[in-house]
This record gives sequence, C-alpha cells and structure tokens, in this order.
Amino acid sequence: RKKRNGESLSKEEILFLVSSYTKNKIPDYQFSAFLMAVYLKGMNITETAALTEAMLYSGKVIDADTGQPIEAAVVLGTWYKVTPTPAGGVSSYYDARETITDMNGEFSIPGMGLRIMSNLAPMNLLIFKSGYEHIGSIHWVSLKVDELLSKKIKWEGDKPVISIKKLTMEERKKHGPPSRPSAPIEKMKLLTGEINIERIGLGLTPFDVGGNNK
Repeated sequence: RKKRNGESLSKEEILFLVSSYTKNKIPDYQFSAFLMAVYLKGMNITETAALTEAMLYSGKVIDADTGQPIEAAVVLGTWYKVTPTPAGGVSSYYDARETITDMNGEFSIPGMGLRIMSNLAPMNLLIFKSGYEHIGSIHWVSLKVDELLSKKIKWEGDKPVISIKKLTMEERKKHGPPSRPSAPIEKMKLLTGEINIERIGLGLTPFDVGGNNK
C-alpha cells in the first residue's frame, strides 16, 4: 500500500517482503500488486539496492573438521523451467551462474529476479572444491528441509554455513569428481576447471573445452 501511494519503502520492508514471498507467506496476487505499484511508481536508488540484495543467494563454505573457511570453492547456481505435461512436469535448462568463495569462505549469486507464474524452479546449488566432498546439485530450498543436509548446515539468519569434508585419496577415488549439470560449457568454466584439477589428480582425462567428456 505504501508503494501504491507513492511512498518509499525501507530496506527492512523490502527484505521482509521478498523473504516472505519466497517462503510462500505472501500469495502471488498480493505480490503482483506490489510489482504493479513498482512499475507505476518506480523505485529510488535505495529501494533498488535493497531489492537487489534481497534476491541474492548468499552463504558460506567451511571445512567440516577445522571449521575454517574454504577459499576458492566453486559455487554454481542452475535454473530450470518446469513445463507441465499430462505425464508430469518436464524440466529444461534456463540459465546458470557461478562464482567462487572469497577468503572468508563466503559467496553470493544473483538470482533471476522476481518472476511471477514463470514456471521457473528454485535455483539448484552445486559446491565443489578439489580434494573435498561436493554438495549438490540440489534445490536451494532443500538446504532447510533435507534431513541429511541439516547435519552439514548451520544458519546465520537467512544465510547457510555449509560444512564440507576433506577427503582422503582413497575416498576421492571412490566418490570420483561430481557430474556437471546440463548447462552450456561457457556457463560453468570455473566448475569445469576445478573438476579438471580433481580429474588430473586422480589420473583421469580432463574435460576438453567442448565438454565432450562426461
């Protein structure tokens, strides 16, 4: 209502609004009304910055044994569109974005924005660092509801702190490198590079730039 009346929203109000919508606490029609008000009234610089922050997927990766942050772990976010069919939903690749963790083990991936009724599924998350176990590819929302993952994750507000275990060479050979998701090679160059480090360390053939190896 404030935005409809031309008033500015605070950062806290925008963060609460987006967080509530993504947790299904606000129905589509109410959020659509907010989007229409934004379209008609616009947003100032402060509101735009707050909305951008609200749509980030952020977290932290640490060593499961030492608790120390893991730098340069690759974090890949992949989105799929789900098309309803008589036989059930069919997923198809939509987009992917990747980054690496900083010296504090922290990462942020920009989301796809607010897409009402777009059939766009939640972001799939994959985390990998050569020499460690990998996480994913899993739905972001599963970080809070998956019983097995709950043992690896602690929450600082809305940000997950994800623990991954350093593996012995025997464990690395047993598990092998993670499979890459169905995304164009140019969308996951960081992940491919990290997987190649692991493959070479295990005596396996690295992926070529065309991504022909599986």
